[in-house]
Amino acid sequence: MLRYTPLDLALFYDLDEPHSAEDIAALFASDAIHLSGGHTGGFLERLKQSRMLGPIRDWALAGGILIGVSAGAILMAPTITTDALFIGLIPEDMAGSWKCLRRLGRDAASPMSHPARRG
Repeated sequence: MLRYTPLDLALFYDLDEPHSAEDIAALFASDAIHLSGGHTGGFLERLKQSRMLGPIRDWALAGGILIGVSAGAILMAPTITTDALFIGLIPEDMAGSWKCLRRLGRDAASPMSHPARRG
């Protein structure tokens, strides 16, 4: 059974901009983190370049709520090769190029169904 939980998602965090320690603390104090859409491979690279991939993964593993649409949802899957469908390829063609983003997906035990979040 699903239950309604109001979430405050008012904070905007741009991966391409520098952030203070206070900005980062505010992000991880949020009710949830929303991963937007866009180009999945590019989004993954921006997460890595901004050094936010590990902290977001750790936050999710600790029970933080991750919400994703399009590329943001794909990033939480066991692999991002599904993205091939959106760029005119087939997933099997990408098996060796973009490795699994297990850092957010399967290893995180699907943050959206984390045991602490079940009702």
